[in-house]
Parts: sequence; structure tokens; C-alpha cells
Amino acid sequence: RIAEVSGLYSGRAVTWLPGSVPELLGLLGLRGALFPAYDLRRLLGYPQAVAPHWFVVMAHARVVLGFEQFDGHLRVPRGSIGAVQGRAADGPRFIREVVRTDDFVRPIIHVPSLFEAIAALGPGAVRPKE
Repeated sequence: RIAEVSGLYSGRAVTWLPGSVPELLGLLGLRGALFPAYDLRRLLGYPQAVAPHWFVVMAHARVVLGFEQFDGHLRVPRGSIGAVQGRAADGPRFIREVVRTDDFVRPIIHVPSLFEAIAALGPGAVRPKE
């Protein structure tokens, strides 16, 4: 959701942190501040494919999520957003809603659950700060 984002950047260099968890890409300098940058793909449970090219700065926590491809954003009426139907207890914990249009159905990532996952990574993780 756009209210959860404070900035979108591409092609930035990330400084790797030795001894960090695999999900933590490193530190990213933006707007005169350092942010922990996490691989969104790994946080969602997928293997790392290529180094992320895009970075989104989250609005309510000092954390950056990196990903490979950005297709654009979509503005839809509230009625186009609905709960995931029949989600099993072991289903994707980061997907609780989807957006439906005439052409496709896309998942909406539940950002608070990502922050919980980051906090649970252990001592090699840099915690999101609000």
C-alpha cells in the first residue's frame, strides 16, 4: 500500500555487513541516513536470484526492502481489495489480501508481518526502528 512507502530508489549500492543473516543485504545510504536493507525475496521464503535493483523505503520503520523488478503501482477502488479466500494455516503468512482487476489478481504483502519476520531473524539482523 502506498501509505506504507516513503520512497522508491533504483540502482543503489548496498554495503554488505559481515556476519549478518542471509536476508540482510547490508546497509543502504539514503537521504543522509543509513538504513538496513533486506532482500524481499528471501523474507518471503524464496531463494535469492539476482541482486535487487529496486529499493523501497518503508514509511513507519527505518528499513529498506530490495527486489529485482518494479512493474508499477496501481490505484484501485477499495472494493477491488479482498481477503485471501481459504488461506490455510500454513499458507503464505505475508499475503492476507489480494487486489482484483478485470485483467489480473495480485497479492498484497502484509508489511507488519514482514517486520515481525525481520525481528525474529536473530542477533545478525538489524531491527526495524519506528
